[in-house]
Amino acid sequence: MSLNFQVNVPKQRILDSAARLFSEKGFTETSIRELAKAAGFKNPASIYHHFPTKNAILEHMLEDYSIFNIDVFENRGVYAILKKNPSAEGMLTCLQTAFPQDRAEYYVNVLCVLMQEQLRNPLVRVFMS
Repeated sequence: MSLNFQVNVPKQRILDSAARLFSEKGFTETSIRELAKAAGFKNPASIYHHFPTKNAILEHMLEDYSIFNIDVFENRGVYAILKKNPSAEGMLTCLQTAFPQDRAEYYVNVLCVLMQEQLRNPLVRVFMS
């Protein structure tokens, strides 16, 4: 399975900005207005051209992350790295191996959102179970 990380540029700007803001401020505390500004949109309503709701943005991020994890664990040998070296050093090697250089910040931010929101956001709780 090979992933194509090329997506609609405005949509990707929204996702990148959302991942960063949600990880810094939290999902609930981040407004569409803040998200639009961070993504470079003058009108917050422009976000809705790409995603119908803020929850839809989070859902898309979770789907991205899920697909990414399948690729990482099945195709990039992460299990083998951890099996060989089950330590913090092994985990660091896994992360360096796993995250594509151009998308590393995005996926780290999504992972932070997952960890922060798993107890308070029903969408994330369902995803994590």
